[in-house]
Amino acid sequence: MNTIQSLIKTTVTGVSKKFTVIAVVLIAFASSAFASPTEVSTKVLSHFNANYAKAKNITWSETANNLTKVTFVENDIRMELFYNKDGDVVSSSKEVDFSELPKRAIKTIAKDYASPGYVVKECVQLTNVDDDTNYYISLEDSKGERTILQISPFGDVSKFVPAVK
Repeated sequence: MNTIQSLIKTTVTGVSKKFTVIAVVLIAFASSAFASPTEVSTKVLSHFNANYAKAKNITWSETANNLTKVTFVENDIRMELFYNKDGDVVSSSKEVDFSELPKRAIKTIAKDYASPGYVVKECVQLTNVDDDTNYYISLEDSKGERTILQISPFGDVSKFVPAVK
């Protein structure tokens, strides 16, 4: 049984904690400088504290696009939120298991990436301000080369190509 097929039969564990997919997906936010929690607006802190009271390992930063980014872990799931200056969440992401992807996508990935031994490195669910949700999956082949796939909520699979400015 090949690597992808075995992953379909079991839940993916040990998802990479590097969160590299988010870095690629949010390439526009790549340049960030750390901000201390005292520099985070009251509106942002109020929203975060009210909605994520059990959050741990909280890290705040500001992006090049003047968004406030918070990275944290809640219920053993790594998450990121991006807030605008008004304290509104404009984007969020969280790690998900391969088995949580739309079933149609799982079948497509099993068929198209079964050989030569692709391994799932990480799966991320990304939701924007309009509640549009997509999934991003990072695969690594036997040569160590990564492929990032974008998956729609309907299970459509395409290779992700970051926008270049």
